[in-house]
Amino acid sequence: MPVRCLKRIFAGGSTEKRRISIQFPLSIKNAFKIDEDDVFVCEFKRHFDTNKILIQEINETEKIAGLIYLGFSQPEFILKECSIAKKYGLREGEYIEIIFREIERTKSWEEGIIFKRTKRKTKTIPIFPERTVEDLDFTPK
Repeated sequence: MPVRCLKRIFAGGSTEKRRISIQFPLSIKNAFKIDEDDVFVCEFKRHFDTNKILIQEINETEKIAGLIYLGFSQPEFILKECSIAKKYGLREGEYIEIIFREIERTKSWEEGIIFKRTKRKTKTIPIFPERTVEDLDFTPK
């Protein structure tokens, strides 16, 4: 089982373009070279309120792109555009449990001299398949 994280949701950006994010697990950042185009296969498990009390079980898997780096600070994982954030109404100060399972990396290149065409190949990289890495803001009951 890959990286299990339980992170506090925070909001950033200007008031017109608020973004809902969590801190990206450093264990993934340090073990893999993360590109902006990478897509993460994540399993959303549980949603907790600001008092760390379970609101609901989610148990849904989604592919998410949108990791953003802000200078030298901790990278953020943007959840605002993800359908689960909209469906379950994730808000600042609440907590979300996510399991990062795989990274899907797409490589593009052009072929042909006269009639050029773009080829794409997607590679799936499992995240720590042999062990579980935990990155928890608190330990749930």
